[in-house]
Amino acid sequence: MISAIVDPRPLDYRSNLLCRAALGTSVRAELGNADGEVVRITTERGRQALCRVADETTAHGRSLRIDRFTRQALKAFPHEQIALEVVEPGSATELGLIPGVDLSAHGDSNIVSALKRELVEQRIAVRSGMMLYVPTSDALAGINFHVHFVQGDEHNEGVVTDQTTIWLIDQDHHHHGDSDHDHDHDAAAETVIDTTFEDVGGLDQQIREVREFVELPLVFPQVYRQLGIDPPRGVIFYGAPGTGKTLLARSVANEINAQLFYINGPEIVGTFSGETEANLRKVFAEASLNPPSIIFIDELDAIAPFRRMASTQSDARSVTQLLALLDGLTRVEGVIVIGTTNRIDTIDPALRRAGRFDREVYFPTPSTAAREQILRVKTREMPLSDDAIDSLPDVARRAYGYVGADLMELGREAGLNALRRAASRFVEAPSVASYPEPDELVVTSGDFQHALEQVRPSAMRESLLAYPEMTWDDIGGLHRVKQRLRELVETPLQHPELFAEAGLSANVGVVLHGPPGTGKTMLAQAIARESGANFIPIQGPELFSQWLGESEESVRHVFGVARRAAPSVIFIDQLDAVLPMRSDLEHEGTRAPQRVVNQVLAELDGMEDREQVIVIGATNRLSQVDPAALRPGRFGVHLRVDPPDAQDRAEILARHLAKADVDHPRGVAAVVDELVARTDGLVGADLAFLCQNATLLALQEAGFQRNTPVKLTHFAQALEELRSP
Repeated sequence: MISAIVDPRPLDYRSNLLCRAALGTSVRAELGNADGEVVRITTERGRQALCRVADETTAHGRSLRIDRFTRQALKAFPHEQIALEVVEPGSATELGLIPGVDLSAHGDSNIVSALKRELVEQRIAVRSGMMLYVPTSDALAGINFHVHFVQGDEHNEGVVTDQTTIWLIDQDHHHHGDSDHDHDHDAAAETVIDTTFEDVGGLDQQIREVREFVELPLVFPQVYRQLGIDPPRGVIFYGAPGTGKTLLARSVANEINAQLFYINGPEIVGTFSGETEANLRKVFAEASLNPPSIIFIDELDAIAPFRRMASTQSDARSVTQLLALLDGLTRVEGVIVIGTTNRIDTIDPALRRAGRFDREVYFPTPSTAAREQILRVKTREMPLSDDAIDSLPDVARRAYGYVGADLMELGREAGLNALRRAASRFVEAPSVASYPEPDELVVTSGDFQHALEQVRPSAMRESLLAYPEMTWDDIGGLHRVKQRLRELVETPLQHPELFAEAGLSANVGVVLHGPPGTGKTMLAQAIARESGANFIPIQGPELFSQWLGESEESVRHVFGVARRAAPSVIFIDQLDAVLPMRSDLEHEGTRAPQRVVNQVLAELDGMEDREQVIVIGATNRLSQVDPAALRPGRFGVHLRVDPPDAQDRAEILARHLAKADVDHPRGVAAVVDELVARTDGLVGADLAFLCQNATLLALQEAGFQRNTPVKLTHFAQALEELRSP
C-alpha cells in the first residue's frame, strides 16, 4: 500500500470521465506506469472506492485528485491521509444501483441501456458503497447513482462489461433491469447520501451517550435479558434549533441499519376524532414488527403538550395514547423512541419519567473546538485553498454563538462568494469563452472572512442581541478597570477549561458604578467584543410591562437567550431601575417591580457554573440597588469608574481628535496638552461633546465647507458653552 494526501481541489467538473484519479508525481513514481489501471482508495475510517488512474498531471507531490462524488462516497477531508493499491478486479455479473431521483416516470429499459453503454465504454470499476454521477446526453445535469451491491468474481467489486446485468432499485425496493429473471436482494436503509456519525461534527459527547442509550439496546437486546433489566425505551434530544438533533437521530438509524419511522409532529394529527391516536398506534405496530427500528418523533412538543394546557380534548387524548404506547414497549425488544424538541419545558411531565423517555440528551451551542470540527465536516467537499484550510481555526474562534446550521450556511456563503468572483466575467459578458475555470472555483480565506460579515448566527436574529463595534482602543484611559475586566470576564470565557480544572465558577456578576459619562457602557461593549461573546444589552425599565407576569417572563427570556447564545454577556444599564431596594417599593401600588427583582435574583442564583454567561450591571447610584443583589455570587464584584485624570483625559482627547483637521503650528499634540489643562473635572462624555461641538462650530463658521480646520478659539468657545449652566 502507498500513502497519499487528498487534494483539496476536485477534478474538472466538465469532464465526462467517471471515477478517475489524478496522481501526484511522487505517488505516480511509486506506483510505476499505472495510467489506466484501477486503484483502490482506502480512508483512515475504512471506507473504500475504486478509480481508474487518469493521465492528467494536475496533481503534485503526494497528492491525489478525485472527483467530488468519489470524495463524497469516501467522506474524505482535504489533506486527509489515504492508502492506495493497484488492483485488477474481475468482471461484475450483476450491479444494483439506487438512483438519486425517481426514474419511474421514464422508460427504465432506455435508462438502463444508456447507463450500461456509458459504464462499459469507460470500463468503470465499481464497489458497493460508491457513488456514480452519470451525465445524460440530452441534459446539462446528470443523475447520481448509489452502488448498492456488486456480484462477480470478487465480493462487492468488479468491472462493468457487456455481460453485466444492471438493476435499478427504486425507493420501494423493487428491481428493474435489463434481464427478465427474478432477483432477490434487499435494499439497505443506508446509502452514501445518508448521514452517518462521520457527518456529525462537534457532538462527540452526545454520540457517546447515543451509542450507549440507543445503539446498545438495538444491537444487543439480549444483554439486558441477561441482566434481568428492561432496556431504555425512549430518549429526548433537546437544545437550541440547529444544533444537530435531527441529524444525529438520522445518523444513528443509518449506522446500525435500523428501520426509521419518521413522525413529524403535526403530520400525525388526524381530521376526525380518534384518528390521531390510530395513526400513532399504526406507527408503533409497524415498528414492533420490524426490529431493530427507531421511531423518530420530530418536534415532540407539538403532539405531547401539557394536558392541562391542551387547547382541545384531542390533544389530551394523543398525549395519553403516546404514554400508553411507550408503556406497551415492555413486551417488545429492538424498538427505541427518539423525540427532539427545542422547548422541553412544554412537554407533558408524564412523558419524562423513567420507563418512558428514560434519558434526555442536551445539545449545547458548540464550543470553539466543536465549531472547528463542524466547519471541517461541512467544507470537506469544497475546493479549499491552503490558506483557507489554515484559517478554519480562526474562523471557528470568531464564529461565537453559531450553531451547526449557521456554520453550514457560513460555508455555503463562502462558496457563493468564490462563485461570484469566478463567474464575474460570465455575468458581465455572457459567452461560452468566459465560462468559469475549475482552478478559479477555489474558496479562499478571504471568502470566509466575507461570509463572517454576511452570516449572523440564528440566535442573534433575536432582537435582544447586538453586535458591538467598540474595542479597547476606542476607550481612552481606565487602564485599571480594563485590566480587572479582562481578568474577570475575558479569561473565564476564553479559557473555560482552566476554570473547570480548578473547580472555579466561570459566572461572575460585575457592577460598574461611578458618575455619569465615565464610560461604563462602553466598557461593557468592549469586553463583550474583545472576549468573543454575544452582547445582550438591557436598558433598565424596558423589562417592565403593564400585564401581570409579563415582566418576569421578559427576565426569563433574556437569560434563556443568553444561555442559548453562550458565551454571552448580559449588560443591564441603569441597574438601580431594575433592582431597586425592595423596602422602597412596599409603598407603591403595584408589586411588579418587586417580582422583577426576585426573578432576576433567582436567575442569577440558577446559573450553572459552566454556562459561560457573564452579567454586568452599570449604575451611578449604587446605594439605590437592592443589597441582596450586591452580595458575592450575584453582583459580587464592584468596580468604580472614576472621572479621568490628566493622563486619561489626554488619551481620550487624542482618540477623538485623531481624524480632525486641527489648525495649530505644533499639531494635535499641542492642542491636546492645552485642553488637558483646561478640562479638569470633565468626564469622557464631556470631552467627546467638546471635540464634536468645536468641529461643528468650525464648520458653521466656514459655511459647512469640506476640510475645515478646527482652531483653538473653537475649542475655547465649545468649552465655555459646556461649562455654562
